[in-house]
Amino acid sequence: MKRVGQKIKTFHDWKTEMEQLAVKAVSENRFMNAAFYYRAAEFYILQDTTEKKQMYDKFSEYFYKAIENDDIERFEVPYQDAFLPAIRKPAVSDKKNGTIIIHGGLDSFIEEFYSWMVYFSDHGYEVIAFEGPGQGAALRKYGLPLDIEWEKPAKAVLDYFKPSDVTWLGISMGDGFVLELLHLKQELKE
Repeated sequence: MKRVGQKIKTFHDWKTEMEQLAVKAVSENRFMNAAFYYRAAEFYILQDTTEKKQMYDKFSEYFYKAIENDDIERFEVPYQDAFLPAIRKPAVSDKKNGTIIIHGGLDSFIEEFYSWMVYFSDHGYEVIAFEGPGQGAALRKYGLPLDIEWEKPAKAVLDYFKPSDVTWLGISMGDGFVLELLHLKQELKE
């Protein structure tokens, strides 16, 4: 990264260097590294371009190739006329401590929370991560723009998986979404 960082002066340089690192990682069968180099390349490309879509598709392809032997499950949760992407990792131990639902904020991908999911799963939690409107494939594949009424996608996920003993974990702007959900829950009690 230090060597590559010295070559980067513009957003175009960033994309080029990250893509070159990804290609090298693929040639060395380092698929998780490749995935996140493609994610880094994709991040600074303008929205609604073929190039951004290609980088996203490569990110997704190599991420799931890297974890193909894992016990993670992929889902498409029906939402409006489209879907909310979700992944679930079961609790590793026989003693299930509950379910943790993870989502990000403005521009997150559920795959970015994979290492967290593994950690929580190893400690007895079922973990579900989902992308809401405006995030990851919900936006890129299904065209769902950000909707500040986060209770709608949250309800769709709860209705689909029907978990019990749930802990919500919002990352970045997702923490604001969680606080809004808690506020709505309190209003309903009153």
